[in-house]
Amino acid sequence: MSNGESKPQSTIRQTCSEHFILPAKSVAEVCDIEEKLQLSASRQLMISRLQQCGGRSQNDTTTLILRTLLTDHCASNYNLEGRNSGKHAFKDLIMFSIVLDVTIMKHPTGSEDVVRCRIKNWLRLAPTRDKYKNNK
Repeated sequence: MSNGESKPQSTIRQTCSEHFILPAKSVAEVCDIEEKLQLSASRQLMISRLQQCGGRSQNDTTTLILRTLLTDHCASNYNLEGRNSGKHAFKDLIMFSIVLDVTIMKHPTGSEDVVRCRIKNWLRLAPTRDKYKNNK
């Protein structure tokens, strides 16, 4: 393929884009994705797609996966625990366990705590990133 992707990667991306709207732009889109992820085949498709995200470290991989899943605007509606300001708990989503699983698969010597911390910080900074993008 001319863009440097192998055929299987290209096929996974295409199938995933037909099945999921990524990155999710709203809580409603996250709910739609979560509903689809309850099916084993859909969950496996999402895992295969997210395994294509790069990253030299756990933090890099986690960030790339989160950017694939959510826009900053959407992520602004979440924090890890769902506390304060009426935000939703990201840890209660199937997406959360997939992010953990895929990152640990890619970095087997890594720590789940490092991934949790990166998710927590990435979500915390989402409103700032979104505001910055909108002011440009």
